[in-house]
Amino acid sequence: MVSKVAWIILGGVLGVIIGVVVGLWFGMFLGGNFFTNLSWMGMVGYELFGTIGVIVGALLGLAVGLSLVFKKFESK
Repeated sequence: MVSKVAWIILGGVLGVIIGVVVGLWFGMFLGGNFFTNLSWMGMVGYELFGTIGVIVGALLGLAVGLSLVFKKFESK
């Protein structure tokens, strides 16, 4: 039987991985198609929004992954 801590760690890690992939794709899509002229810290377009997407996606993925795991344990 897998302990509660292992499920929490697994949910957090999987959430971050999925969030990073989705955030990177979505950020690069937005930056490459709609915000091509926006520049900040030496990055332009898809580079900038891909980086922002990775950060936001990781944070949201962690939150969603952990909330799903905690919801699983609350229902028992």
